[in-house]
Amino acid sequence: PTAAHPLAGDAATTLARLRRAIGPRGAVRPRREGTPRSAVTAYGRRWRPLIEALRAALPEDAVLVNDSAQVCYFGALTGFAVEQPSQFLYPTGFGTLGYALPAAIGAGIAAPERPVAVLTGDGGLQFTVNELATAVELGLPLPVVVVNNGGYGMIRQEMTERGCPPVGVDLHGPDFPALSRAYGGAGVHATSPAELRSAVAQALITPGPTVIEVPEPTG
Repeated sequence: PTAAHPLAGDAATTLARLRRAIGPRGAVRPRREGTPRSAVTAYGRRWRPLIEALRAALPEDAVLVNDSAQVCYFGALTGFAVEQPSQFLYPTGFGTLGYALPAAIGAGIAAPERPVAVLTGDGGLQFTVNELATAVELGLPLPVVVVNNGGYGMIRQEMTERGCPPVGVDLHGPDFPALSRAYGGAGVHATSPAELRSAVAQALITPGPTVIEVPEPTG
């Protein structure tokens, strides 16, 4: 499409002149508030034991790379203690499932002196699970914690809350630790926060990715 009024020039200069030409802004629309933080924090208690175990297993300077998953935006976002800058990577907006694994590989290459870990769900991981091959080739020690709820948990929950029959949200996923081993990495199942903490600690000293599958907490 052809612009009716094309603008060409330095962005800062052009925008400053455009603002002067437009004049003062009108009334500012009140900002729509989302779910109160207190409610999100309360809801996140479901994943809190897993998040605390993960935090305890990771060194102080470790980088945690999150996916678009309930355990991340309800659990880690409110419960993972961040001690240093650039320590908590999260794909804000747009439902970018599959972000965590490739982003963690990038973080490991960019800052090889810092431990890196992945936190994701089973639905999100399957968007980019093939990047396990890249992590194996690079030999990066990389814990990949997969909290498995058998599909797209948030969408399933929203459908149920609205009285809609859940459609397209229940996934038949692989045995993720076995898949990691098939790629040449390591893989284990962890059924408790204590097992998760131990598995993450071991993964940090194991070359290549270690997929740690954890069942979704109930309650």
